[in-house]
Amino acid sequence: MIPRRVHLLVLMSILALIGSGCAPAEPAPGTTDFEFVTDSGMTVRMIVHEGSGLFASNVFVGAGSTRESDATAGSSHFLEHLLFNGTSTMTQEELYAAADRIGAYNNATTRREYTHYMMVAPQEELGAALGIQSAMLLDSTLPVEKFEKERGIVLEEMNRDADNPASERGDRLHAMLEAENANFLRPVLGTPESIAALPRDEVIAYYHTQYVPSNMKLLLMGDFEVESARALIEELFAADATRPAEPAPTALWPAASSITTDGDDDELCTVAIQLPAPGVEHPDYAAFSLIADALSGDSGRIRSALDDHEGLSVQEVSVGLEHRQGRSLMDLRVECASGTDTGAVIEVMLGELATMAQTGLRALEWTQARNRALSTSVRQIEQLHYYALMQGDLIWHSKAGFEARYQTALADSYDRMATVAHNWFDDPVLKLATIDPGATSGQAPFDTVAGGYVAREDAEPGHPLPGSGKVDSDVPMAHNVQSPTVTTLDNGITLIHSAAPTTRMFAIHVLVRDRSAREPAAHAGMADLLHRCLPLGAGDYDDEELASLLDGIGAQWKVTDSAWIPYDDYYTTDSRFSFIRLDCVDIYWKEAMRLTGLMLSDPSLEQESIDKARTEMQQRIRQDAGNSGARARALFASALFGQDSPRARPVFGEDGSLDAVDARSLQAFALDYLDPGQLVISIVGNVDHDAVLAHANNVLGFGAASDHAEAPASTNALTTEDQRHELDLGGQQSMLRMGRIFEIDAADRWALEVAAMIASDRMQQDLRETRGWAYSLGIGLSVDGDIAQISARMGTRPGLVDQAEPALADWLATGALEVSANDVAAAVNSRLGRMRMRRVTSIGQAFNLGHDWFTTASLDVADKRSRREPVMAQVEGLP
Repeated sequence: MIPRRVHLLVLMSILALIGSGCAPAEPAPGTTDFEFVTDSGMTVRMIVHEGSGLFASNVFVGAGSTRESDATAGSSHFLEHLLFNGTSTMTQEELYAAADRIGAYNNATTRREYTHYMMVAPQEELGAALGIQSAMLLDSTLPVEKFEKERGIVLEEMNRDADNPASERGDRLHAMLEAENANFLRPVLGTPESIAALPRDEVIAYYHTQYVPSNMKLLLMGDFEVESARALIEELFAADATRPAEPAPTALWPAASSITTDGDDDELCTVAIQLPAPGVEHPDYAAFSLIADALSGDSGRIRSALDDHEGLSVQEVSVGLEHRQGRSLMDLRVECASGTDTGAVIEVMLGELATMAQTGLRALEWTQARNRALSTSVRQIEQLHYYALMQGDLIWHSKAGFEARYQTALADSYDRMATVAHNWFDDPVLKLATIDPGATSGQAPFDTVAGGYVAREDAEPGHPLPGSGKVDSDVPMAHNVQSPTVTTLDNGITLIHSAAPTTRMFAIHVLVRDRSAREPAAHAGMADLLHRCLPLGAGDYDDEELASLLDGIGAQWKVTDSAWIPYDDYYTTDSRFSFIRLDCVDIYWKEAMRLTGLMLSDPSLEQESIDKARTEMQQRIRQDAGNSGARARALFASALFGQDSPRARPVFGEDGSLDAVDARSLQAFALDYLDPGQLVISIVGNVDHDAVLAHANNVLGFGAASDHAEAPASTNALTTEDQRHELDLGGQQSMLRMGRIFEIDAADRWALEVAAMIASDRMQQDLRETRGWAYSLGIGLSVDGDIAQISARMGTRPGLVDQAEPALADWLATGALEVSANDVAAAVNSRLGRMRMRRVTSIGQAFNLGHDWFTTASLDVADKRSRREPVMAQVEGLP
């Protein structure tokens, strides 16, 4: 195994180097959704949402790993990289500069059946953004001099994923489940061997075959004028002649059930079961999607049945639908502690599927699942930067008007549940796969009845539908935009509220001050443990009852970071605060506020809940122990802030730090940590301010701010001496981090942020695009009053460390930058585009309002961040 190393260096800077092993809701005012086909054969869907100030252009190209051969495996993903390297009219540098100049986010991702290109930009720049995107897709040159550089970057991306145990485990399961489907078995990134041998002429031929408008779908979402946008698309995506691309392959399904076992060593036991499901346009699809929802999650049928079975140490249950050409499939996965009886797990899972064939969904299950689905459809209209990314399979496989049909079918689905359940769950052909350390590896036929596919004896059909949920259909809407206001409630809670009539979402964000500073020094991660316990019971509700209430209003809530969402760390890895976030459709706004207040004021914190949450955290700690990024961040923070500083404590805890925490100690901690004076609650939606404030006094007016001692100071000590640390871990990638803390003139904040962005972009151009040393790298700057922290990071191959370290240090110590007015304008627009994107959703706005108030005691920063003029006024003198 290649050794991994961690270095820490402070030369007035610090470096860490780690090698990582109800009926459908009506649309909000100003929202329109329709579809058409261009003269060149491209399908275009437009979703207009006025007031966001941004738009997202998402182009899906029928080019994925399923259309490749074994010899050209990885071509689609390789091509995705290459299309950012220049067109017949723009070099790579000019292409990047053009996107930055308009403040655009330009990115792409490759899936098995398509490649998705996304461009998010301010509404004023629609023409420029579509011009850049169409040129990339239809007029790229795939320059010879960039080909080998991108080959190295793709191989580096593979090395990064190779050190991720969860990713490796998922690849193993996929290979077992797709053994009979060569096209779907092929990895999206290809293999190191196929990428190393891939010739440029093969990639060029693939590009010209697949990248034609008739093999594309464009989804345009956001704030734009329809007719001008349509004219631009017709012009920019024209074609000399429409022609079909290579046809998409169809996935095969076996004639008989089978099970494949992998007995190699692993830290977990994993069971995966797949069965056929209706395609997205099938009349059974809406009802079936609710069944999948009811089976999934911590409160779903599968998890509940497994928890009731003694001796099964279950850690995670997931149920999802995977959409393919002509059909879908349901994928059920259960992760258990090593040594768990996988046969017993399979028997319980199959018993629940067989029972579903007899019962369909119960009335309460259906109501909760339907409300979640309807809330999601409203929520996603706001998420123009994530909607297409998260729902790409649905967009690719559905026809015009899918969502309207889907929502109508949801509302009418209860009476069909029993029929749909019987259609798809009565004696299906199954594919099973297990990772079971110590078991005999191989494939064998599987007898479903003998394996446990038998309905429970108490299975009964669903009953007539009763009413459910607390609904206030007469929402006191804000008829005009209501700017953010700050109110201190009588108990000391800081309440921030804003409203606009262009959304149907109601978002609540709770920021809790002084996260690590209030934790006992010996119990790092105690705040996260408390947060994980909040949804596990409050007031008179146990965990199941509370989850049922939240599900009943279609709420989406989070109390901690999701390990499987990389950028979710944006919310939680700051040791200065923790968060609770919740959003739902506006008709449930009162109940959402009530349940939030209940979790804050009266959490149950029973020992059983604490043990459950602690088990989750211990799994996260073990996961981070093998993650290069997590280890680098922890080592860097310890050196930068000082080993004893609260800022250096791992927010998710460390080995042994939570072992001694019991119900009594956590309850005492909660009284201090969730004191009303510690809370900043921001609410964003379409509900009028007076109504929100009146209800807040009723449901958030608990307790009173205490006169407890101030939390230990969490100061940012200035970097005054050099340090360098190195840690050997073993693996295929090394991580470098370096930086320092220094004093600034607060008036220079914007200029420094812009300078850091310019330096980061130039470093990426040098070390990634020119030298091909890294897949992920950048320079970041954070400012707190007159104190600034600057840092640089880079992931690279172990063999390049000795070259990469001084190069990274040189860029961090650049000093005065030689820049032009265009450089500054491009950096400012790029920065403001990112800020707008972070604030495009109601929950994003709520987070930013609370965060800005917490860090600056002002909302003026948020306003300046989202507009160009105040920033430009402070960077005009940038050298």
